[in-house]
Amino acid sequence: MKNEITKIKVGKSNAYQIGRMIEDVCDKYNLHNYFGLISTAVAQATEMAFYKLKDEDKLEFSFAQCIGGMSFALLSESNVFADLDFNQDIAQSNDHETPESLIKVLTNEVYVLEEGKGLEMVFYVNGIEMNQLQNRQSKFKNYFLKTLIQN
Repeated sequence: MKNEITKIKVGKSNAYQIGRMIEDVCDKYNLHNYFGLISTAVAQATEMAFYKLKDEDKLEFSFAQCIGGMSFALLSESNVFADLDFNQDIAQSNDHETPESLIKVLTNEVYVLEEGKGLEMVFYVNGIEMNQLQNRQSKFKNYFLKTLIQN
């Protein structure tokens, strides 16, 4: 069950407003420990969408509080997320460093919406287990270390 849905429309030129909205949500709900995880997952999804969209296209970004967590979603006029598969087990995959794998690691649930026009990322914020948090932080650091080394 979701309530209090907040939405903004952004283009490539003002996509920074998504980060501001995430920061406002984290401040309002005292989720400072989750800011990095949420903003990184959303930034990866946003970059994937804008890579496929035309310069003038917009994304709708929304936030909703749900039972036990927070839901962040991106919605487009085009099916920019249609080719993503979040059902594959990352441990079984050969591709551990894709944006999709990072999003899957950083979120508790992720859904492709409306035949690929949207992506919803759910973060549980009530009582995350310490080992799960440490695992996420470790994979988060490894992802960026490998990215820095490659560049």
